[in-house]
Amino acid sequence: MKVSMKVSVALTAREWQLYSSATGSAGAARKLNTAASKALNEAHKLYAETKDAGKAISAAWKIWGAKSNELSSFGASDSEPRWMFDDLILRLFCAPNGLKN
Repeated sequence: MKVSMKVSVALTAREWQLYSSATGSAGAARKLNTAASKALNEAHKLYAETKDAGKAISAAWKIWGAKSNELSSFGASDSEPRWMFDDLILRLFCAPNGLKN
């Protein structure tokens, strides 16, 4: 049996807790969404291949973290957006319908 899924993240600058009053924050949120979607889908794929959640989660953080650092002028590398991404990872790996169950 093969199970596949695709994660698509669509959060606003306010939901990411970026500096939402900064010019360009909506575009920064879209870039974080794209990076988060890519990171979570890559994590899912890697986990499916290796069954190594730690390796998959580390890969996700590497992808998203690079974009977060790039967008640091919007607050993307602050703790709040990192907590949001961590929550997305937890939902993927630990939620009742997540990968681990």
